[in-house]
Amino acid sequence: MVMRFTVPGRVKRTPSGKLGKARPVTWQRLQSRGNDGRYVDAEQRAEKDRIGQLALAARPPAWPRDGEYEVSVIGYWPDRVTGDADRLTSLVMDALEGVLYTQDRQVKVQHGAILLDRAEGRSEVMVRYRPSGADWTDRVVR
Repeated sequence: MVMRFTVPGRVKRTPSGKLGKARPVTWQRLQSRGNDGRYVDAEQRAEKDRIGQLALAARPPAWPRDGEYEVSVIGYWPDRVTGDADRLTSLVMDALEGVLYTQDRQVKVQHGAILLDRAEGRSEVMVRYRPSGADWTDRVVR
């Protein structure tokens, strides 16, 4: 079972200019945001919510949340190809947690790329489901 959706526009970055979670600036921020060791600002939280809502709208009615998954993310940036594809994939996987799967450790295969598309900035996401214990060797590059 496969589902696809598109995140319009370039995925927002943290105040440090990087995708994903930023390191805490002060001890107070760390304490106010929990004990995961990282600080996520309101804009970044809103971006994860936006991605989660797009996934929820595209999710098929009988989508299972108790198996193993493959996540592919291709970011098409309109201005220049910069950034870390792994951070983009990680951000999307975090946003999908609780929407398409219970925990992101259920993702067994992940792919990420950042390419240039001057006409339209976007990120295209593909999520493939397989039952637990499935053979993923056909999805791994050798």
